[in-house]
Amino acid sequence: FSEMQAARVDPDVVTYTSVVEALARAGRTEDASLWLSKMEASQIKPNVMTYSSVVNGYAQVGRHDLAAQWISRMKSAQVAPNAYCYNSVINSCAQAAKGLEA
Repeated sequence: FSEMQAARVDPDVVTYTSVVEALARAGRTEDASLWLSKMEASQIKPNVMTYSSVVNGYAQVGRHDLAAQWISRMKSAQVAPNAYCYNSVINSCAQAAKGLEA
């Protein structure tokens, strides 16, 4: 990303989404959230893929509460959550419930 900026290549939605997704997959959900916020601050509108990366990232680390908050944020930004987003939260909630049964 910094190399792009040094070469004066402006990042776009694909660039930011790639960074957000990589961070979320690595379990670095706070960093992924921060990059999504940077994206918005740069006047680049996140798409469903960008948001779903953060939603799934939080779901994967057992933070279904934060995953659900990101779905609400998506809706506020007028980006419709897809089935992948909802399934991520549902699966995370189910895993949390299994932990309570143990």
